Amino acid sequence: MFKVHEDSGVRLGFLRVYIAGLPLQKQDLNCYDVHTYLKSFHEEKQKNFVEYVREIDANAVAEPNIVVSHPWNASISTLLESIERMHPKGSDVIVFMDLFCKTDKCMNTPLSLDPYDTNYTLSFIKSAHNIISKTRFSVIYIPCWNEPAGLQRLWCAFEIMVSLLYKGELILLFPESEEHKLISDVTADPMSFLNFLVI
Repeated sequence: MFKVHEDSGVRLGFLRVYIAGLPLQKQDLNCYDVHTYLKSFHEEKQKNFVEYVREIDANAVAEPNIVVSHPWNASISTLLESIERMHPKGSDVIVFMDLFCKTDKCMNTPLSLDPYDTNYTLSFIKSAHNIISKTRFSVIYIPCWNEPAGLQRLWCAFEIMVSLLYKGELILLFPESEEHKLISDVTADPMSFLNFLVI
């Protein structure tokens, strides 16, 4: 059996089924909604979400082959659909997202972090470096092409830097509808893409 460690990933198929079955009333859950639910889950179970996943489906946990950065307001179902769409049908996609895979650290940490707590900051940097350098490629998810919130986050900037330094392969991932809008907007106004590049 695969031994769970702090950089373990979860198979995409399991995540899609899990999200679809969450007992939440909101119609279209975003990443922060899931974060909030998993926080209460972790406090109740006193275990990492990935450890829980292995208990109910040992095959759902494995070494990740893709690491995904995302804005917190992104629709979680659309995000997972977009990841699935970028892979050939039948691919074994094992995802690392802090939302799911770092619940033990993220959930036990106050929202207001001490900026001088270098031990905590360095542990996250080291962990991110280890994960990114081992996976096949990194993905930055952008729900809205002309408002790329993820690219404006300092943490995402760090992940981009590590990806380019250690793998040189970084994918900007858009929802399918946003890809069509990007093509349409850039066709109508080619300069609009330059604005995206300088954000």
